[in-house]
Amino acid sequence: MMWLWERLLGCVGGGQEWGRPAGHGNGGSGVLTDGACGVWRAGRKKRYLRKSAVQLPKVSTLVADIARLYIQNEANMRRSVLLFALLLVLLSLSACTEQKSPAVQAVEAYQMAFANKDADELAQLSCAAWEAQALLEMDSFQAVGTQLEAVACTEAGTTGDAVLVTCEGSINLTYGDEKRSFDLAGRTYTVVEEGSNWLVCGAQP
Repeated sequence: MMWLWERLLGCVGGGQEWGRPAGHGNGGSGVLTDGACGVWRAGRKKRYLRKSAVQLPKVSTLVADIARLYIQNEANMRRSVLLFALLLVLLSLSACTEQKSPAVQAVEAYQMAFANKDADELAQLSCAAWEAQALLEMDSFQAVGTQLEAVACTEAGTTGDAVLVTCEGSINLTYGDEKRSFDLAGRTYTVVEEGSNWLVCGAQP
């Protein structure tokens, strides 16, 4: 193997001729011809080029990965900004929404029971002193269809321990082909707290 190494060194060293021990083929001259050196150099060059060509895709792949991560981060950032803006809008809307008082909720539930002609629910939403009158008013509408429209109630003040509630909207009445509307704006409801419940205890007029 020493003679082969010496001959290769001869090619690397610019074509110098190196001897090899006798009996190693090629007539024992030990000379690596210029043609053989050329073949060896050409093979060595090809191996170098193949090695360099393999490294190029790795660099391009790295650049592509970096670009992809950048694009993904940009997209995630935009989504985060949009979600944050949506959250601020929802918080603003919830802050602007007025919370209804228990007295207002009681009157709106009372009106719903009245329109649905639900005697049991109407009785539960009325104080003992007003229950009979509430059921009597509901019975007077038994022959007609009733439906609430655009009802919204607010507190209008107090009288003693009672809360006064007024409403906007109407109860639409239907009898056959005839239609009428009962305006709720003309009534003021008196609401009292009994135990943990707010109950309607009068309506004027």
